[in-house]
Amino acid sequence: GLPQHGPDDQGKIQFGYILGPQHWGQGFATEACLRMMGVLGVLPGIYRVGTFVDVDNVASEKVLLKAGLVKEVTLEKWFRFVNQENKPKDCTLFKLPHVHDK
Repeated sequence: GLPQHGPDDQGKIQFGYILGPQHWGQGFATEACLRMMGVLGVLPGIYRVGTFVDVDNVASEKVLLKAGLVKEVTLEKWFRFVNQENKPKDCTLFKLPHVHDK
């Protein structure tokens, strides 16, 4: 579901998802992201919707692009993924380009 508390006090929402390997490639993440972006992009008080992905996670990059997000920047050693040996990984930051900003 969508966050019940809404954006943080600066009007930003960051989201993420994790799917077990048995659910990869079935369109679940794409469907969820498309629906979520449709709602978050028009909620009042939000001016930024974003997320990040490991630069090696091509499948998730495709999901985010299909959902209307755009690549913004690559961040060096940005996040430690516990399911990937907990080593700092380079990540690509994505944002929803057009959000309701009133």
